[in-house]
Amino acid sequence: MQVEVCTGIDDPNTPAVRIAPNPFRDQLVIEPGLGPVRYAMYAADGRVVREGRSTHGGRIAVPTMDLRAGSYQLKVWTGDAPRVQVLRVMKVE
Repeated sequence: MQVEVCTGIDDPNTPAVRIAPNPFRDQLVIEPGLGPVRYAMYAADGRVVREGRSTHGGRIAVPTMDLRAGSYQLKVWTGDAPRVQVLRVMKVE
């Protein structure tokens, strides 16, 4: 079992993850910085609709053409000792 602690307080040691555009249409770009990164995008009902990883960080283009318009939750884990950032993103038609 894995438990994520959520205090509601930003950790200053966690690099900011940038996403663009938000809202998005055909693709969402994640810019996590350098180092390993893993991401998962969840629909409103909790289903994982996209997930992936990169060992070098950098820019990650996530294709979203087949997703329905609506709100999604994006979790991004960064670093060797993973830290998670949770972001709300919106798909528009």
